[in-house]
Amino acid sequence: MRPVLILSAVAGVVFVWLSGEALPEVVASHFSASGAASGFMSRGAYLESMLALVVVLPFVVALSGRLASLLPPRFVNLPNKAYWLAPERQAATLHTLSQRTGWLAVFLLAFLCFVHWLVVQANIGSTKALPQVPFFIGLALLLVGTLGWAIALHRRFGNVP
Repeated sequence: MRPVLILSAVAGVVFVWLSGEALPEVVASHFSASGAASGFMSRGAYLESMLALVVVLPFVVALSGRLASLLPPRFVNLPNKAYWLAPERQAATLHTLSQRTGWLAVFLLAFLCFVHWLVVQANIGSTKALPQVPFFIGLALLLVGTLGWAIALHRRFGNVP
């Protein structure tokens, strides 16, 4: 999982950096619920912020899964914790948690890159408005994917074999 996350992060950084070249010097960076631009910043500040988000947020999510291996078991929130964190299953359980949070991090990274692409589209268009339908479809996909991820995680650990 680690190579996938690292390659995804590198691809995300390259994508944001290269597509950011199309942005004007003053970027519409905040949008109202209707999609109209309501906040602006310099291209440099926007790119620094977006690059930080694309790198930091997914790695925080990924590290949360790895953090479980550093914490005492009492601090790990997991269904049937006593069973899954028993010494004979602990390593496999923590590996699974790390892998699955890594995938969640990749999904988040993809969503952030998608939002950046929508911001670029809004700024190169004449209306300076965020495309609402694609944004809400992307947000819905992220929410459905996250819900599916949580359900799969609960199914994996919710029942004791």
